[in-house]
Amino acid sequence: MLCSVEFNRTEDTMSLIVHGNKSESVVSEFPIEVIDDTHAQSYLNTPCNGSRDRIEPYFEDGKLYCASYTYICEDDIEPYNSQLFEKENKVYKINNTLEVLPTICENHRILVLDSNGDLYYDSMDVEEYKPIESGFIILV
Repeated sequence: MLCSVEFNRTEDTMSLIVHGNKSESVVSEFPIEVIDDTHAQSYLNTPCNGSRDRIEPYFEDGKLYCASYTYICEDDIEPYNSQLFEKENKVYKINNTLEVLPTICENHRILVLDSNGDLYYDSMDVEEYKPIESGFIILV
């Protein structure tokens, strides 16, 4: 699943929005209260999920860690320069037209997001990849 962090207008509150694939625009939304520079907590008994999926995110080195997700500021994302798969998932910024995807290793996946962070291509879909001028590539 793809995730984004959106800041609400309410001070010290943000929402984690979990996206699915192209046919599922939003799967779930988690309202989060920021406690201090390193910790946040989810609310109890919210109307959207009744605390079923309670999470306790924390912040470190400019990143937000939440369950198995790591959120990084877009400005801190490394440009894609034909990097290959690693043991852990990696996200890179596409600054120049990405004509060809890297070869997908066994048991791996490639996701390409457009510059708005919306899903553009998923190697698990049957659609053929078409070049994209800018956005993000995630090597899973």
